[in-house]
Amino acid sequence: MTKLRLRRWRRTSIVAGVVTLGLTLGPAPQAAATHVPGGGPAKSDCYSEFDVEGGTVAGVTVTDTAPVGGSCSFSVALCVNQTDVSGCTPMPPLTKIKVTPKGILTPPTDLSGATCGASASITVPLKGRKKNHPGKKIIHVVAKSSGKPKVDTDKLVLKCMVGTTTTTLQSCPANPQGGPDEADLSTADTGTDLDNGWTGISHNFPVDPRATLKVCLSGCDASTNPVCDLMGAVGANSINGATFGPPLPLIAQGVAVCVINRYQSTPVTGQMNVQTGEVSDTTPIQVNLFSDVHLISDHTN
Repeated sequence: MTKLRLRRWRRTSIVAGVVTLGLTLGPAPQAAATHVPGGGPAKSDCYSEFDVEGGTVAGVTVTDTAPVGGSCSFSVALCVNQTDVSGCTPMPPLTKIKVTPKGILTPPTDLSGATCGASASITVPLKGRKKNHPGKKIIHVVAKSSGKPKVDTDKLVLKCMVGTTTTTLQSCPANPQGGPDEADLSTADTGTDLDNGWTGISHNFPVDPRATLKVCLSGCDASTNPVCDLMGAVGANSINGATFGPPLPLIAQGVAVCVINRYQSTPVTGQMNVQTGEVSDTTPIQVNLFSDVHLISDHTN
C-alpha cells in the first residue's frame, strides 16, 4: 500500500481561513440525547434527570457495547426541574443537589429553573484481566426541593457489554487508478486555532501537533492526474478511531480543563492535490467534532 505522509502543512498550501491541514474545527450541532428520570419517587422524579447520549436506555440503565479490550463512552449531563415526567410537577427552587461519585457530574448553577449542567464524557471500561467481561458505573443523585415532596433520589447505571468486533483498525483499499492509497495528515507545530463555545473564554487555543487524520485516496494516479478524491472513515474500529488527537490540557480563565475531541459520525471527504498539498476552497477537508470539556480534579470515578 502506498502512503503519503504530509506531516507539516502551512497556510500557504491551503485555503485562507481554514485551520492547518484544511481541518475546519467549527461549532458542532448537538447529537440526540435521551432523558433518564432515574427511578426516584413518582411525584418528585422530575426534580433531577440525566441527559444521556450514547447507548440504549432501559429503565435507569444505559447499555453500549465495545470490542474485547475496549471501553464504552457516554455523554451525561445533570438536568433539574424538568417537565417530561408524568405525574411529577417541579417544585423550584431546589435547595441542594448531591452527586455520587463526587465530581463526576456538574449540577447546573441555577437551581430555580429548568436547565442542565455541562455534559461530561464518562468512560466505562470492560472488566477482567483480558478486558472481556461487562463493566458498569453507577451514579447516584439526591435532589432536595423547597416544596413538597422534599427529596428526589435517582440512579443511573452505565453498562458496557462485550461486542463481537475486534479493536483492529481498518486500512485503505488499493487506489483503482494506480495512485497513492492513503494520505496521513497531521497538524503543524504552529498556526492552529481551537475555539470552544461562543463566549470567548475558551478561544484561541492550539491543536496538539500529534493530532492526525488518515484519508483513503482514489480517482488519481502518479503522473497525469494528481488531484485525489479522499475519504476518511471515523468511529470505533475505523481507520481514524473515535477521537481526533490526544486529550488536550488547557487553562481557561485560571481553570484547568481537559478537552477530548470526538469525531461525529460523518466521514471526512474532499479533494487534495497530492503533488502540491493544495486543498480547493470548493472541496475543503472539514472534520466535524464534538468537543468534550472536562474539569480536572482529583476525584476518582
